[in-house]
Amino acid sequence: MVDSDERPVAAKKIDHGDDAIWLITLSDMSMLLLACFVLLFSMSTPNDQKFNDSMASVQKALDSGKRGGKAATPREKEIEGILDQAAVLRQVQAMQQRVFNDLQTTTAKEGLSDQIGTSFEGGVVSMRVGSDHLFVANQTDLTPEGRAILARLKDIFIKYKDQRINIRCFADDLTAKNIRGRDAWEFTSLRAVSVLRYFMEAGLEPQRLSATGLADLEPRFPNNNDANRQRNNRVEFVLERTFGK
Repeated sequence: MVDSDERPVAAKKIDHGDDAIWLITLSDMSMLLLACFVLLFSMSTPNDQKFNDSMASVQKALDSGKRGGKAATPREKEIEGILDQAAVLRQVQAMQQRVFNDLQTTTAKEGLSDQIGTSFEGGVVSMRVGSDHLFVANQTDLTPEGRAILARLKDIFIKYKDQRINIRCFADDLTAKNIRGRDAWEFTSLRAVSVLRYFMEAGLEPQRLSATGLADLEPRFPNNNDANRQRNNRVEFVLERTFGK
């Protein structure tokens, strides 16, 4: 009778332990989701105080989970890595915001606002020039006016030595259909390379430059009238911050 009475008690203890395992998984998942939220939050545009408060709250939660001076678990280390990544991303965004503000001021002072547009979206700084300012229609060689505009852009880019520059060239839908002897991908790629070669000849470091032709993809406006097509026929300069080794 003693044995039969003890077996159910032991079984109850084992069942209780098995049932509690899900709490550990839930705790890990909750912390990981919270850390991912902070990472996404860092890519938005909240003010710095809100971001710092969020980071501090997550860090406090992590610290409270370490009791008795125990070393961090692999999951806690993973979450701390995500938080570090979020902090770095936030720092880069702040730096790029300052670059964008400076570029806007510079283009305005230089009287280039009508020729060069500047935008800052998702932490990415972009400058754009209408293709008609750089090229003759359906041609891939730079015009004298185009070279003059690029010369002024070159002076700006020299100032920001920590920025890589991706030259992205686009065409509108009609241009993409009417090009003779080549397709739109080749056409926009050749235009982008023409700009890249100019910058190299002007003294910009080749490792900072890349060129991409994107045909009539990613129109900024619907291709439903001449004005919109002119805006979609463009060259963009995407600036990406680099870090020294």
